[in-house]
Amino acid sequence: MQKKELLEQIGKLNMKIASSNKELEDFKDKIKEKGIDYAIDRAYELTTKQEIIDSIMYDHQLSKTETKALLSRGNVLDEMYDDWLSFDGNMKTKSGSIKK
Repeated sequence: MQKKELLEQIGKLNMKIASSNKELEDFKDKIKEKGIDYAIDRAYELTTKQEIIDSIMYDHQLSKTETKALLSRGNVLDEMYDDWLSFDGNMKTKSGSIKK
């Protein structure tokens, strides 16, 4: 991959991560509005979504294919969280499943 291409991919990935962070913040705002009972019911979802973002940012070296798949998704957090709910295993291993 050319340096210019790599820099473009990194820029796009950073934008996707920022978008995912915004999605998480919106979710947190919704939780705050709904009250304590709703917050308790959604605590696992909130924690898991934060773990997904952290895994993408810090723990996982994405391949070119994974990066393209991630960038092509709309609501990455919701999709990966739904996938996680149906998966029995380690989240860091699961984050590798973002391939199409």
